[in-house]
Amino acid sequence: MRRHRRPGPAAYEFIAFLAAAKQHIWQVLPLGPTGCGNSPYSGASAFAGNPFLISLEFLSEWGWIAPERIAGQGGQSGPVNFEEVEWRKVKLLYEAAGNFLDRGSHDPKLALQWSKYQKFCHAEAAWLDDYALYAELRRQFSTGAWDGLA
Repeated sequence: MRRHRRPGPAAYEFIAFLAAAKQHIWQVLPLGPTGCGNSPYSGASAFAGNPFLISLEFLSEWGWIAPERIAGQGGQSGPVNFEEVEWRKVKLLYEAAGNFLDRGSHDPKLALQWSKYQKFCHAEAAWLDDYALYAELRRQFSTGAWDGLA
């Protein structure tokens, strides 16, 4: 029986394969957060990444979320059911982020990641602060556009 590989580690394996094959280009869809209708061509940010592409496996390996919390996650092949991804994965991403934010500044195991996180936030503050506010308002009000807040 063949086991499906999870997207995060599989992507790294694919990149290693491309490098071994002396390939220099891997064309992908835009990697930003999707806009209305989950279209990658109607992105909500020119700078932010799509949270659906974050590997829960890596977050678990790093200690941000317990392995049992991500066990049994399905959806490894076929068309993406965006509603299911949002329902399942976003909850886990919020949990992992909350764990990191709660423990990162004082857990020695997370010290290097916490330092990188702080540097990233500082270096990218010109867009990150406004985007974080926009993303949270978009989540709270279930809208993809500012005019939906009126």
